[in-house]
Amino acid sequence: MSGTDPDVLPVADARRERVDGWGWVVLGLAAVIVGAVAGVLWGVLAPGVRGVVAEIGAAVSLPTAVDIRFDAVAVFVCVMVVAGVIVGLLGWSVRSLRGVAGVLTTVVSAVVTSAVAMWIGGLVAHARYPGPGPHREVGQFYTSSPALWMPPAHLGPIPAPWALVVIAPLAAVIAYLVATLSSPYPDLGRGDDPHSD
Repeated sequence: MSGTDPDVLPVADARRERVDGWGWVVLGLAAVIVGAVAGVLWGVLAPGVRGVVAEIGAAVSLPTAVDIRFDAVAVFVCVMVVAGVIVGLLGWSVRSLRGVAGVLTTVVSAVVTSAVAMWIGGLVAHARYPGPGPHREVGQFYTSSPALWMPPAHLGPIPAPWALVVIAPLAAVIAYLVATLSSPYPDLGRGDDPHSD
C-alpha cells in the first residue's frame, strides 16, 4: 500500500501545469520590468559624447569620444550583470520551473531583459543628449548620446552588439547555477520528490 490516492494525481498534475503557465508569464513580465529599469539606469548613468560642428551639415566627435563610448559600454555591461543576476534569481524563485525548463526560461527572459534595456536605454540617453540638432552652426559644440551598436567592433568572432546581449543571460545562468548548487533538496525544492521533506 503506497498511501497515494490515484484519483488525486490528475488534480495535482493539472494544478502544477497551471502554476507552470503562470510561472512563465510572471518571469517574462519581471524580465521586461528589470530590462526597463536597467535601461533607464544606463540612460541616466551613460556619459554623453562631445562633438563639434566642423562645417554646415558635418559634425565630428572630439578625440575623447572613443574613451567616452568605451565608458558607456562598460557601464552597460555592469548594469547588465546586475540585471542578469536579478533575472537568474527570479527564475530560481519560480519553484515549478526549477530544472532544465527553468534554466531555458531564465536564459530567454534575460535575452528579453537585454533587448528591452538596450531599447529603453537608447531612448533615455537620446533624450538626455539629443546631439547637434537640425539648426547647427559651424563651431557649435554639442553632446550626443553614446551608441551601443558599434558594427565594426568584434569580441572574437562575435560582433560587439551581440556580445552585449549575451552579458545578462550569462550572469543569469551563473546566478541560477549557484542557487541550484546551494539547494539542499534532490528535487531542487519543487516538491516532486516525496523523500525531500
